[in-house]
Amino acid sequence: MSNVLNVSSAIPGYDNNIKNNPYTTVSPDLRSYTDPSRVAGPAGDNDAKGGQGAGPGLNYDSNYETFTQMLNASPQLTKVFARMLFGGLAGLVEAGMGDAFAGDIAKYMESLKMTEGEATELLKSQAEGSVRYRGAFFGLLRQVMNETSSIELKTRILDFVRRYGDMASGKHIQNSIQENLSDIERHMLSPDREQLKGMAGRLVYPAGPEGTGENVRMLKNEILPFLSRYIRKTHDMGRVRDAISLLAYNTARYENGDSQGVSHAFKKLLGYQAFARRFKGVDPDALMEGLAKMDFDREAGKNERVQNFLNVLQRGLSGEAGLENKQAFEDVLQALLLNESVYMPLLHLMAPMELEGKQLFSELWIDPDAEDTGNVLARDRKIRLLVKFDIKDVGYFDLVLFYQDGKADVQLFYPEKLASSRKMIETGVGAILAGNSIEARSLSLDVSRKPLQLQEVFPKLLERRNSVNVRV
Repeated sequence: MSNVLNVSSAIPGYDNNIKNNPYTTVSPDLRSYTDPSRVAGPAGDNDAKGGQGAGPGLNYDSNYETFTQMLNASPQLTKVFARMLFGGLAGLVEAGMGDAFAGDIAKYMESLKMTEGEATELLKSQAEGSVRYRGAFFGLLRQVMNETSSIELKTRILDFVRRYGDMASGKHIQNSIQENLSDIERHMLSPDREQLKGMAGRLVYPAGPEGTGENVRMLKNEILPFLSRYIRKTHDMGRVRDAISLLAYNTARYENGDSQGVSHAFKKLLGYQAFARRFKGVDPDALMEGLAKMDFDREAGKNERVQNFLNVLQRGLSGEAGLENKQAFEDVLQALLLNESVYMPLLHLMAPMELEGKQLFSELWIDPDAEDTGNVLARDRKIRLLVKFDIKDVGYFDLVLFYQDGKADVQLFYPEKLASSRKMIETGVGAILAGNSIEARSLSLDVSRKPLQLQEVFPKLLERRNSVNVRV
């Protein structure tokens, strides 16, 4: 009887086949090619750099490089959203969508009707909500950062700001922790699932900045150790382990945002003369009390109009608008997430509205420090602005503005069908600038051939390509 358990792979070149072809390797080095067109690259260069090349290899793109590639490849939000706004959403209602979805669309469309003053307030509230670190207090922090040469002081300021940011995101982090625990419960084995559910039920929701400590103690001392033992016991390296990793990360942020930690970080800053000179007389306890009472959701600009939009987007992503329309909602979500990425150095605003009976959608990208000279005076700041807007039955516009000390350079690209109205457009733009006390250093108008890319207007987006590569 043959030994069937003693299995081995035949060594190439040593088998008993009649046609005995020896195994050879192909050298990647250049060997006297007479046809230069056959040379694909340097000799011995096997790696597929940057994701290029036919074979597998290391991806040399950094995370930021990948972000810029996604930015180029992603659909333009102005185009996608305008198409939905100008007929897509209304068409869904007429097509007989569910009553709940139709009601959400109707509420959202009604909320877009506004006056010129309301449109201005919409943009202001978005801008204020996008900048969490605003006001006199953080203005002084920025001044200290710009004035000091102490790396240690700058590091402590950034630590305080990070703790404050986690405290401000406390409600969001708590919701994320709840979702992480629910996801883990769904994929755990039955006996352990019930035990986890009992421990999770002892967490307090919602807990303000001062009630964080007990929840953190429960998570760190009981829930996470229990989940660690579960993984060792079951060797579950799938979705449960991934969800536990997210839970550990959110727990660390949750603990970092504890009000006592924020207060302690601020008291440490007062030990530096450069900091204490600016914040003389500030009571740390009173400051923390004021921050604890702040409604961060309201400060972030959350309102009924935003909630109506989120309801419509959520239903569209779940497929209630039909599978043929799901991609459009996914494109909107992808564009929104990219514009809010941690790698995006620009302030992004969006303004869908119906103004004086005209539907329009506008996006704004703002670089408040287009040429950072380290000067903190507002009049010396150079601001670069890109505005994209699409007006129903009129067309698509791109506006680029470079502003400093009451003067501006303006470029406007307008639809080709308005070429005969160039003079009227130029007069109107000049009047708008003058009405806002802005002197036009230069004003250039041209027909729009293709939508402007962000990288064309903001070279800053490409400056980080030489950063340290952290992606494998």
